[in-house]
Formats: sequence, structure tokens, C-alpha cells
Amino acid sequence: MTTQGRDLKTGDTIEVWWAPKRDTITRIEKYQGSYQDHADWQGVRIAYFAILQGGMTIFPHDLFERVAQANP
Repeated sequence: MTTQGRDLKTGDTIEVWWAPKRDTITRIEKYQGSYQDHADWQGVRIAYFAILQGGMTIFPHDLFERVAQANP
């Protein structure tokens, strides 16, 4: 299911570019960095993953393919 970045939650599994082409979000944090006060970066978050063991920038309106949804 195509999902906007603002709707992703901890526990969601999304399609990604690294092997095995899907990973589960283990935590999400608000972006804090040099662009945090810039209008284009409002609502930006950093998602951390089980396999990647690193973070990825998630813009609110970016589209992702969610292959499994976290329990509500």
C-alpha cells in the first residue's frame, strides 16, 4: 500500500533500496539538524531500521510502499 511519510509508524515494514529490499522501522525521531528551521524541512523525521541499523530521512509527503503495518 502506498503511504505518505507522515503516516509511517514504528513497526511498519516498507520497501527500501538495500537488501533484502524491505526493512522494519524500529524507531522514528524528529529531524534535528542544520535545516530544521527551514520551511521545506518542517515535519521531517528520521526513521531507524532493524536491518540497516541506521537512519533514513522521511519527508512528510514522500511516498513509500508499506508492505506490513504496525499493530494499531
